[in-house]
Amino acid sequence: MPVFLDSSVLIQAMERPNSASGRTLDRVISKELEAAVDELVLEEVENFYREKRGRAFAWRYAELIRRLARVTTLQAATRRLPEVDAKFAPRARLHRAAALAAGADQFVVDPAAKGGADTDLAPRLYGRTDFGRSLAIAVVVGLTLFFINTRPGAFAASPVDPADIARAILNFLVPFTVASVSVMLANRHRYHVAS
Repeated sequence: MPVFLDSSVLIQAMERPNSASGRTLDRVISKELEAAVDELVLEEVENFYREKRGRAFAWRYAELIRRLARVTTLQAATRRLPEVDAKFAPRARLHRAAALAAGADQFVVDPAAKGGADTDLAPRLYGRTDFGRSLAIAVVVGLTLFFINTRPGAFAASPVDPADIARAILNFLVPFTVASVSVMLANRHRYHVAS
């Protein structure tokens, strides 16, 4: 029985050969595992490497995957869609349907591509962990900026000057925004998530 490999496994196996995904691909190469993929997985891997390492490398790696794994067509996957739980995102549902069409008894996704209990296979641009990290950066940098930029006695006076309140808010808002946008751009580049 084949195992269905998500694009995250194939990308991680190439990027980090000693990872769990790398070991999975080694088992496929040594014929211990029979692998299955769908046309979308091939497209995702090829697009990722076309941007990262150029067209020639992307084509060669996609050809290697075609030789190693059984490729399920989108038509075959579409026929099995009614059997897949609607809780998955559309692309993830199609992958699951392709796994059913290939007769795969396991669906393998790299753990780095799944955030916590999220059942969606697609990596997120911005998750809970990223929000927590951005919040921590905003607090540390915001407090530092607050103490540097706030004039002595600014909040001791009555009534409080609205400009001082706006400056204090910006001390936290700017680093939070910069951290959040940076994380989203980094995740987009890393996982090549189409907008």
